[in-house]
Amino acid sequence: MYTNVVVGINGLPGDRDAIALAKALSAENPELALVHVRVAQMLPTKGSNGAFEVAEHELSDDLLQRQQRAYAADAEIVSVSAMSVGAGLHQ
Repeated sequence: MYTNVVVGINGLPGDRDAIALAKALSAENPELALVHVRVAQMLPTKGSNGAFEVAEHELSDDLLQRQQRAYAADAEIVSVSAMSVGAGLHQ
């Protein structure tokens, strides 16, 4: 059984199933981390700015908090920006 489990969250109905599977594969008191990866572009797009990044981060945090309240109240929530989902989860 696992004691530390990272669960990728994307706001789709599969989030609930992924969290349930993580709990099923975990030890008695697992440390769950719900992670939402915001995929970053390699080059900034025309017109992008810091306000857009802040808004994206806030939306990500809102999503994570909703999923945490609904399915895993004790889970840590993490919002990261990375070049790919896999890179963000690894990070």
